Amino acid sequence: MENVEAALFKKGGLTEALGIYVVRLGSSDAVTALTVGRHHLQHHGLIHAGTCATLADHTAGAAASTRILGHQAVLTAEFKVNLLKPASGDQLWCRAEVLRAGKQLHVVESRVYVGVPDDLAQSTMVAVALVTLAVVDAPKDQDEAAS
Repeated sequence: MENVEAALFKKGGLTEALGIYVVRLGSSDAVTALTVGRHHLQHHGLIHAGTCATLADHTAGAAASTRILGHQAVLTAEFKVNLLKPASGDQLWCRAEVLRAGKQLHVVESRVYVGVPDDLAQSTMVAVALVTLAVVDAPKDQDEAAS
């Protein structure tokens, strides 16, 4: 799974800015986390809904990516996030599970928690998302396309 991890989490962009990292990648699931900092918060000092939504979406993509071929990629087509309670804590983490891996669409459920990553006994669920991802031919890397 190192290739999936490298492609999804080590190329920079928003995941790097938010500090999202991989806890675990399985054959149909993924667990990611971030250490909460000031830049993750909204004006009341709670974790911003956008932080929760981004973590849910990206983790769904990681889980779905474990079910595609090497020449394919997944892109979010739609997602719905239910924010269950205000999120506050030092660690935000997400577990995403592929519910259906189709030829053209994957459906993934993401659950976002505050607490100890990948430890349900020491965590509180704060959001749940249903994410639909389109299976597409992998876009060429921008560095490769420029040469």
